[in-house]
Amino acid sequence: TLSGKGSMYEKPKALKPFCNNNKVKKIVVKNGIKNIDNDCFRQFKGLKKAVIADSVVSIGYAFSCCRELKSIKLPKNLEKIEMSAFYYTPVKKTKIPAGSFIEPWAFSESGVESVIFESGTEVVPNEAFYQTGMDIYGLQEMYLPKSVKVFYLNGNYSSTTYYEGTNEELKKI
Repeated sequence: TLSGKGSMYEKPKALKPFCNNNKVKKIVVKNGIKNIDNDCFRQFKGLKKAVIADSVVSIGYAFSCCRELKSIKLPKNLEKIEMSAFYYTPVKKTKIPAGSFIEPWAFSESGVESVIFESGTEVVPNEAFYQTGMDIYGLQEMYLPKSVKVFYLNGNYSSTTYYEGTNEELKKI
């Protein structure tokens, strides 16, 4: 369990005691933490669950290569998911909070199968889920709210897109 106020600072690798840990199974980031910076939990090979407080507004390249992390609830106040935040992490299903900006490759090579964008989301970014197929299937479902105004998809996708609005409205995006 991590608690405090402000950011979990990005430091040189030698000063990151959490990196490459095989024993931690669950992480709880308590209320008060604002940012989870690069490499905080990189290569936590035994990590199965992460609980992140709603005070967190930014997640850096923090959960990459967590090979057992299949479930994560993103905080409702999340504003930014940085590039490769969940790179090569097999989160199967995720819900993206409204207003979150997702950088390219945030979930690349992750194995994400289902993504739900909450109502209020306006942009589905280019290449955020690039090469999500760690197996032959990859991204299978994407749920888009009617609030989406910009919808980019490049990469290896074989997904079914569900849209709150009409087909005519989806074609205009």
